[in-house]
Amino acid sequence: MRNWADFQNYKDKTLDSVIAVTTAKFALFNIQSVMDLTKRDTLDINTWGKEKSMVYLVIPDNDSTFRFLSALFFSTVFQTLTRQADIDFKGQLPLHVRVYLDEFANIGEIPDFAEQTSTVRSRNMSLVPILQNIAQLQGLYKEKEAWKTILGNCDSLVYLGGNDEDTFKFMSGLLGKQTIDVRNTSRSFGQTGSGSLSHQKIARDLMTPDEVGNMKRHECLVRIANMPVFKSKKYNSIKHPNWKYLANQETDERWWNYQINPLNQRQENHLEGLRIRDLTFESSLK
Repeated sequence: MRNWADFQNYKDKTLDSVIAVTTAKFALFNIQSVMDLTKRDTLDINTWGKEKSMVYLVIPDNDSTFRFLSALFFSTVFQTLTRQADIDFKGQLPLHVRVYLDEFANIGEIPDFAEQTSTVRSRNMSLVPILQNIAQLQGLYKEKEAWKTILGNCDSLVYLGGNDEDTFKFMSGLLGKQTIDVRNTSRSFGQTGSGSLSHQKIARDLMTPDEVGNMKRHECLVRIANMPVFKSKKYNSIKHPNWKYLANQETDERWWNYQINPLNQRQENHLEGLRIRDLTFESSLK
């Protein structure tokens, strides 16, 4: 009410300016599709930490107009579940909530995301940002170098390869140095031939940026907190037991023609009869 009273006291140009800025900020909410999306809550976020569920958020990768909505969505999810964990469950959600942030740069800047990465783990939540290169993170969260905080709060980092030189340099620096022995031998020929041998230890990048960039396609780099970075082989997803349940196009038997609420009867019947055995990543490797 105090802010409203201050607003009413604005005069002429100041008042017009405030109204113009506010109108511009909320102009997108005059679009009917945005109004339909935001006028009511159908997500039941409060159930995510109590009941098994899966939610997909489809975001255009070629249009940034509505990125503020996707950023607002994730901010709301983090705040809601964190508050619920603290108030209803003494600090931890009953079920673990994992948020995969694929094409992270297309989501937009999530408010207070650096702080969220510091706190959600203790509430039985985890975040998996997925980026094309390090520049995407640096550009999106450059203020106060928040990108460093985000990286520092990631317990694990998996590098799958790419074509970005800045990322090569970043990964090379992350790997650190190694100590190597260098032996130099020289010999001169002549009447009084002589020779010398020198031995020294020097530091070398564990992997140079060029070596990072020339990794084989089936290789990856993995960094886990308090452990040295190691090179590993990528998991072949085709070998996963649930691969057969995936579909690539509408003609595939497993193709899912989803609808926004409510589900039609055919989908209800399909869901009722669908039973896919729960498999962890570890059990699939056995």
